[in-house]
Amino acid sequence: MQDSEVERMAEWFVLALCLWREARGEPIEGKAAVADVILTRAADSRWPDSVVGVITQRWQFSAFNQSDPNVTKFPNPRGSAAEWMAFVECARVAMHALDKPPTGRADHYHAKSMAPFPKWTRQMQRVGVVGNHVFYDSKRVETTEAD
Repeated sequence: MQDSEVERMAEWFVLALCLWREARGEPIEGKAAVADVILTRAADSRWPDSVVGVITQRWQFSAFNQSDPNVTKFPNPRGSAAEWMAFVECARVAMHALDKPPTGRADHYHAKSMAPFPKWTRQMQRVGVVGNHVFYDSKRVETTEAD
């Protein structure tokens, strides 16, 4: 197996795991939007230049922070059937996302349930809501303060 194949498999697995931890309860469009944020960041010089680097960058994806309850969770085919099927869907979304260029539309998101919205959203343009996540573009500044 070539090093590039191993790197691609690692990117796929870590992306699928991140989607499962961060967006497993979201519709497929929501999972795809989260994947797009990660790939958009990996293509932008402001962030690490790999999917794994972006996901594991400190304080960027809560499900990889030591204080988050999801940090130790892994999908288990012998556990809940619903959880396993959610991972299978996340794995498919991750594979599809890696096969196409990112849209570059959003590079940040947070759960709609966060109240108040994070302060960092005030400096960004809201570009959409998918499922329970609000998406932002940090390259476009909001003209009015976010919620």
